[in-house]
Amino acid sequence: MVDLVPCGDYTDFSDGEIPLGIIVRSYSKIGTVSGMGNLNVEAREVVNVDNRSVSYFLIAAITSGGQYPKEGHSIIKYDEIEKICLAIDRIKFAHPKITKFRSFEVQWASEDGFKICVFNQERGGLGISVSGGNVSMFLNGIQKLGDIRQLFEDGKKYIDENRIINKKMLR
Repeated sequence: MVDLVPCGDYTDFSDGEIPLGIIVRSYSKIGTVSGMGNLNVEAREVVNVDNRSVSYFLIAAITSGGQYPKEGHSIIKYDEIEKICLAIDRIKFAHPKITKFRSFEVQWASEDGFKICVFNQERGGLGISVSGGNVSMFLNGIQKLGDIRQLFEDGKKYIDENRIINKKMLR
């Protein structure tokens, strides 16, 4: 959480004396990566009017593929967005020669359990598993890592461009 420095006027939501428990939630869809399921990323802002605080994060919503799709989601804290982009830059170097074993996987996980895993497939080539909220989706080919990274980079950019920036809030 950071100190609240709003661009809007939240004074209508508070009488300044009695905490009313009002929370303002804002969100914007960033984009989707599709494979055997979907990864949807949304930017979020949560303003607590009473304590004049704001939180920024991304929601990574996973829908599994198949006849009976399941849905799950994970929260990517703002401080983790850069980490996930840097981790993707590293795990894209995964290849079968990193080990003498027949199978391998290289994984990154957020604090909330969002996971990106690169693994070798028995039929050859590399695959990607993206998991969150006990739901997974799969992508064939390591080139989709760039698309996933772009979603998170775009989400961070959206938050940076639209975050609360001046100190005129509750008086």
